[in-house]
Amino acid sequence: EAVQQTGFNGRRIFGNGDDGETDDRGQYRLFGLKPGKYYVRVTAVFSRYGRRVDDDPENFAPVYYPDTTDPQAASLIVVRAGDEAAGLDFTVKPIRTVRVKGRIVNGLTGEIFNDAGAVVELLDPADPDNPGHSLYGLPPGGVFAGNGWVPGTYVFSARSFKTVDHQQWTGWQQVDLNGSTSEEVVIRMFPDVDVHGTVEVSAGTRLPFTDLTVDLESRDVAEFHHFPGRAEVKRDGSFTIEHVPAGTYDLEVDSLPEGFFVQSLHLGRADVLETGV
Repeated sequence: EAVQQTGFNGRRIFGNGDDGETDDRGQYRLFGLKPGKYYVRVTAVFSRYGRRVDDDPENFAPVYYPDTTDPQAASLIVVRAGDEAAGLDFTVKPIRTVRVKGRIVNGLTGEIFNDAGAVVELLDPADPDNPGHSLYGLPPGGVFAGNGWVPGTYVFSARSFKTVDHQQWTGWQQVDLNGSTSEEVVIRMFPDVDVHGTVEVSAGTRLPFTDLTVDLESRDVAEFHHFPGRAEVKRDGSFTIEHVPAGTYDLEVDSLPEGFFVQSLHLGRADVLETGV
């Protein structure tokens, strides 16, 4: 498949491309691509032909041109109108895969989180949009398992799909799958909270608060996948950002007029301008 690069929170992610299947000789052809810059990779070997990758003790890591499994080392291919790029060959090698099992627990009590179903996602921080790295399911009794994952660093993320005690719950755990035969993961779920605050200005200064928005940007690797984190500031300077997952965030006041800047940011009595919220 040919994919284009976008950036999010300092990460390279891929999307907006096209894909195709190899024939019985391993040859492929991608056609009708719009002019642009693309990365070419081969993924999901065997998965479309009735053979489940999860059933195999060996699997194939996604390979990027020219023959690298590291997305950050992939070469960029420039496609111009009427061009044809040939000779983009790959060598696909099987590697030993890892069996993963885990539990979803209530982070406050330590008990199995079975009050509501949760969707578990396995995300590659380097390429979170690649569907080959996602494991969706509604684990019964808060327990999940899967085979066929290649060694690497992943994020297991869970989110309740209905409210518990009138709140959404989320949790995540980053795990290094180092090639051993089995890894156990525990995802601890915590209730989301509402963040309330007020934007204030120095005495004698006027500022149209309703032109402003307050943004929360997560420092945690999993949360960008779920959480927009934005609120409009009301006329009196107050704002509320609802359903914020537990984590560490940077806060930004957007659309400030020229000459204005954030002088201080307090959470209770603590100034968190440098440390984050």
